[in-house]
Amino acid sequence: LMSTSTSTGRERKAGGAGRKAKKRKRGQARVDQGAGTSSSNAFPPTPTSSNPPIVETDGEGAILALVQGTCADAIEEIQQNSTGERLQAIKMNFYKRNYEAVFSEPSNLPIYAAYYVPARALCYYDILTKNHAIFAEVFCPSDPQKWPTKKGRRRKVTAHFVGGGPGSELIGFSRFVHDVFASRASKISTTLSSKQSLWPPRPHLLTHDSKDFSSLFERKGGYSEAVQAWFSNHTVGPEGKMWRRSYPTCSFHVNNALQATEETVGKFGKANILTFCFVVAELFKADPKATMKLFSTLKTMMKCGALLLIMDSAGTFSFVETKKSDPRSKRWTYDVMDELFLQKTGISGGCDNRSRNIPGSAVWKRVASSNSEWYRVSSEIRKRYPLKIQNMRYFYRVYQKMS
Repeated sequence: LMSTSTSTGRERKAGGAGRKAKKRKRGQARVDQGAGTSSSNAFPPTPTSSNPPIVETDGEGAILALVQGTCADAIEEIQQNSTGERLQAIKMNFYKRNYEAVFSEPSNLPIYAAYYVPARALCYYDILTKNHAIFAEVFCPSDPQKWPTKKGRRRKVTAHFVGGGPGSELIGFSRFVHDVFASRASKISTTLSSKQSLWPPRPHLLTHDSKDFSSLFERKGGYSEAVQAWFSNHTVGPEGKMWRRSYPTCSFHVNNALQATEETVGKFGKANILTFCFVVAELFKADPKATMKLFSTLKTMMKCGALLLIMDSAGTFSFVETKKSDPRSKRWTYDVMDELFLQKTGISGGCDNRSRNIPGSAVWKRVASSNSEWYRVSSEIRKRYPLKIQNMRYFYRVYQKMS
């Protein structure tokens, strides 16, 4: 998945007069065809399943229920195929680091999503929850006076998920944002709902990937619609209308991060949150020089206060070559990223015109990190999902551009 992954619902206005004519079309994810890629639709239009539905008693249950509902047919295919040939082929190609073989075959994509998305989404939800103070303040500050822009308008919070085509980032982040909003709703005075400028920030979640996972997002009952249902159905409190209207917009874009246009990279630079989860090693494998150039550009372009989340396997998959076909250049991915974002030499990419090009001025801070963590799935959670959910060992870095 050599690219970015975020999804936000495309909003477009219908022509004609009257309020209905201006109604936003919700739950419709779009594919950015500007990047050009496969248009094959590997996912069935409507999921059917003989597996009993998962009861949404908590965040984990809600995440698993969403994946099961969206990937129902792929789950049944895995269950009915006793040898699991397609799934085993995917696992073998991962072992061989042949990512192209996994993601270039459209029929592999729903199988991959059904098997791997639950663990990833749960893991992201867990990381966000453990670092609640860092991420919650970006999505919805605890002080309502910080919600509007400086001009008094309703604020938009944008997150771009690079390489997130299967949907793990969208699902994990959306559930976290839902929990944050629900928590804030119980503490905010009803007087705030009288002015839309004081409504909670509106999340825009954009998923990017080099492969076309659009059907997971855009079909009826897909990711975009299901995520928005969390907010419309479960957000409670006296300001229910205000909070329900803060549901995230979700869209999918076909993009290759290493071949992204200047416009796309510019949008990354304007993001409040940018993620590269389990994709950095693939980028280095494809083109080390272009990968370093991309992150160097983002270091300079991203705005003050923005968060950059990088995650990948804590094993040898993350021991990457920083120079093409040069084993002597192999280093741990997190060491490469630390050196790039925390160094005090070279161009700083500062937040204002005076400091932007001053050498020796590091403006990025590592606000959370670990070289090796395990996300272990509890036996209770395992029982809820029809397929086996794997434990995950990973490293992560959260960098923030300081003002």
